Amino acid sequence: VLFHNDGLNEVITSKTESRSHIHRRDFLHWRDHDFFTYLAYPYLLTAASKARYLEFENLWSQHRARRRRMVDLMLHGMNILNQFNRHQLIEELDLVLRCRRDSLIQDTLGILQLQEPNDLRKKLRIVFDGEQGIDQGGLTKEYFQLIMKELFDPNYGMFVYHAQTHNYWFNRDCFELADTHTMLVNYELVGKLLGIAIYNNTILDLRFPRVIFKKLLQNEAIHFDDFRDYDPEMATGFEQLLSMTESEGSVEDIYCRNFVIKWENYFGQSKEYDLLHGDGEQTMLTVHNRQRYVDHYIKYTLVESIEQQFNAFLKGFKTVCDSELFAKFSATELELLVCGSQNFDFEALELSTRYEDGFTKESKVVRDFWSVAHELSDSDKRQLLTFCTGSDRVPINGLGELTLTISKNGNDNSKLPTSHTCFNHLLLPEYSSKEIMKTRLLLAIQNSEGFGLL
Repeated sequence: VLFHNDGLNEVITSKTESRSHIHRRDFLHWRDHDFFTYLAYPYLLTAASKARYLEFENLWSQHRARRRRMVDLMLHGMNILNQFNRHQLIEELDLVLRCRRDSLIQDTLGILQLQEPNDLRKKLRIVFDGEQGIDQGGLTKEYFQLIMKELFDPNYGMFVYHAQTHNYWFNRDCFELADTHTMLVNYELVGKLLGIAIYNNTILDLRFPRVIFKKLLQNEAIHFDDFRDYDPEMATGFEQLLSMTESEGSVEDIYCRNFVIKWENYFGQSKEYDLLHGDGEQTMLTVHNRQRYVDHYIKYTLVESIEQQFNAFLKGFKTVCDSELFAKFSATELELLVCGSQNFDFEALELSTRYEDGFTKESKVVRDFWSVAHELSDSDKRQLLTFCTGSDRVPINGLGELTLTISKNGNDNSKLPTSHTCFNHLLLPEYSSKEIMKTRLLLAIQNSEGFGLL
C-alpha cells in the first residue's frame, strides 16, 4: 500500500473516455512483452486498477470470440437479422442461465458442466423460469444472492459458520452427509461461480477468512496470523502455550494432551485425527515439542482437513480465472475484488448520484434524503444500499463507483419510496418534511424483502 502511485491509479480507474486507453495500451504491451508496462511493477497499482486490467483482458478476448461466432453463423448461411430475434442472439453470444427458483443448484450445475472454460467468462444473463424480466444486472445480483445463500446454508453441509468471526469454512465432515462425488462437484461449482462473478463485476457476500484467498492465488505462504484470522480464540491459546515459562507450571501437567485432536461431527459422533500419523497417541505435549504441536495443528486445520474440498473449489475457480493477471493480486486485493470494500462512504455516493424528473442536488427533499442517509447506522446504510441497488456490497473502488439515480415520484406523504434495482434507481416522493421522509424511508428499507423492489 505504501508504494501505490495515487496519480497513476486515479487515471486508470477514471471513467473519463480520454483516460480509458492508458490501461488498455499498457495491457497490450504487457501481453506482447514489447515495451515498458506498469504491470511489471504491480505494487504501484491498487486492487481497483488491477481489476480494470482484468476487465479489459476479458472484454478484448470476448470481443474476438463474439466476432468469430458471428462469422461462423453467417458462413453457415444464417441471416442473423432475419432469423434471430434479440433474445436468441444473446443466447448465442452470452452465457445464459435458465433456472427455476426452486432448483437453482441443480439447474446451474447442468448448464455450467456443458460449457467450455472460455464460455464461462462471457457476459452472464439470468432467466428465471416462468418470469418475464430481462436481466439488466438486477437479476444477476439476485441470482448470486440466492444461490450463494443456498450453497452456504450450514444445513446444506458444505460449509460451517463460525459465529465468533462471522466467517464460513469448509466442512471437514461433509462426506458423511452426501457421497464424495456430489460434494466435490458442488465445491467445484462454488469455485466457478466465484470466477463468473468476478468477470461480471458482481460483488459477493462471501465471508471467508483471508487465508482462503491466499490459497486460491497460491503465491503467499500461510503464517500464524492466518490461523489467528481463522480462529482468534485458539490462536490466543497457542500463544499462551508457546510463551509459558517454568515458573508458570509444567506444560505436561497443565495441558495433559497428546498429538491426537478430537471433535464431534454433525451427528454427535466422536471423531479424531492423529497429527503424527501413528505416533500421536503415545506422544504427549511437552515444553520441548509444543511448537511442533502448534505447527501440525495449524497445518491440519487450514490445509489437510479440507484438502479434497478446497482442491475441488480451486479447480472450479481456476477453470474460469486462469489469467496470468491474477498473479499480480495479493490475497487482500483478491478479497476486495470478490467481496468489495467495507467502507460505507455515503459522501462519495452522494457526489456520484444523478437526479431526474425535476430533482436537483439543491432540492429540499434531496437535501433531506442525504441528511437522513448520513445519520443512519451502518446496518441501516446496508439496507438502504440493498433497497436501491439490490446488494449491500460496496464496489472495489468505493461507493463513488456506483451511479445512483434519484427521481421524483409524486408528492404523496403516505407513499413509500420504491426502486428499480436493475438500474440503481430510487423513486422518491416529494415529502413535505424531513421527519416524514425518515419515517417512510426506514419503513421501506427495513421491510423491503419482496416489497418495494421493482
